[in-house]
Amino acid sequence: MAKYLLQFAQTTRGASQYIYKAILLATLMCLVGCTSDLCSNQVIKEKINSSKNYKLIYFDRDCGATTGNSNQLSVIPIDEELDDNHGNIFISESNSGSNSEIDREIVFEWLNDSSISVKYAKDLKIFKKENKVGPINIVYENIEVPQSNQINGEDIRSQVLTKNKIGHKYIFKMEDETTTQLKYLGILRTTKGAQYKIMNSVWRWGLNGNRATSRILVFSAGNQYLGNFPITIIDDLPTSIRNNSLEFTNKISIDCDPETVTSLSFNNGIPKEFFRKCKGNSGDVYIFEPE
Repeated sequence: MAKYLLQFAQTTRGASQYIYKAILLATLMCLVGCTSDLCSNQVIKEKINSSKNYKLIYFDRDCGATTGNSNQLSVIPIDEELDDNHGNIFISESNSGSNSEIDREIVFEWLNDSSISVKYAKDLKIFKKENKVGPINIVYENIEVPQSNQINGEDIRSQVLTKNKIGHKYIFKMEDETTTQLKYLGILRTTKGAQYKIMNSVWRWGLNGNRATSRILVFSAGNQYLGNFPITIIDDLPTSIRNNSLEFTNKISIDCDPETVTSLSFNNGIPKEFFRKCKGNSGDVYIFEPE
């Protein structure tokens, strides 16, 4: 319906601005609520929770050439199939059209069996954003997606360091269809005045990006890459720099004590290794690998 209203408005030059605004509103409504005879959904990716009773579906919704495409998310029971209705969690504009599989502006994952994380570009136009659907909670976070499509690892690190925005996440689509996420944490100082810049790196690869390689990257004050600490799982990466120390918390991990915090100091330079605490006396030892 919205498609034909727009066509009518475009050929009726005498239509008032109020009528035209109403037609635009109808077009927007079609993105979020058109019936299945006007719109179709194309599944791009599915992610199933660990209990295998719910699945999170990312899909492209096409309601005709005049309305364009939209990126949408739905969570449904594992034994159900996605119908032609709009997303029940999240709806946004699409800057990649029907090529949603290459969109870098939305990142989503299960935090646990009943919680979902959705990260989206801060300048993305949002039409729907639910905080809870049935027993599933959804948390949201703005991320900054660089405009440049850099594909070289050294280049994208340099770009993030140059921006100098502590706590911001940057997501890069690489040439081989993998994804690299970088987060700059800030500067650590030694007792002798040397400075080290710290960055979290997560490289997602494998089928549907379900595998990841995580590292803590260390740079000099002049942005020279010095080496890294390979980290076993994403949850073990540091969350921030506090009191001139890297701080590691367990608030996301379901296996570790959420009250346990690990602090790593660079007072005497880059540590050769450190112990990241999980629960009681258990944890993991991570070793620095120089460049």
